[in-house]
Amino acid sequence: MAPLRLAPLLDRLCTELIERVPALHGLDARRILIVAGQARGAARASIRSLAPATRAPLVHVAGQRKLFELTLRPLWFRQSTPGRRLESIVHELWHIDASAPDRLARDRQHRTLSRQQVATAIGQLCANARALVGPKFLASLAVDGPVLLPAWLTRPVLTGEPQQRRQFGDRDLFLQQITMVTRATARVKDPIN
Repeated sequence: MAPLRLAPLLDRLCTELIERVPALHGLDARRILIVAGQARGAARASIRSLAPATRAPLVHVAGQRKLFELTLRPLWFRQSTPGRRLESIVHELWHIDASAPDRLARDRQHRTLSRQQVATAIGQLCANARALVGPKFLASLAVDGPVLLPAWLTRPVLTGEPQQRRQFGDRDLFLQQITMVTRATARVKDPIN
């Protein structure tokens, strides 16, 4: 069996979440690049703005300018349930400023909020998201087996180090094969198309 291309499924999920969850209205799923990334502590995912400053490099993928990079980390693939995977995606989308959807919300940064405040906000959003997107999308996150997801060959440096290149795009990405591991009780054989 050929590995599942996970990016289109996740793009549809983000679109669905943004359309159905009121707190996410105003975001644009087409501006979010979802990539596989390296481990970083116990994080399952992270998000960063690809346009934090006027001199930031431009990222265009499939002809579309990307303003955010949502990185899924090994724990998302290897040690998560479908519900936890959905929670991670909702959590990262929550960081985007819906009133200025080209940057992250300053008042939603982990360094400005307590763990309890973040947990409360994400818990409410996830309960809402589960009810609104339905079991079909949740089941699509229960894949068990090989998947393909874009990963950077050359990742844009946004702060700190000097960077010579001003543009990044399709040629800077490759499809990385990753084996998703989902508990047997939550597995699906045919995710949504």
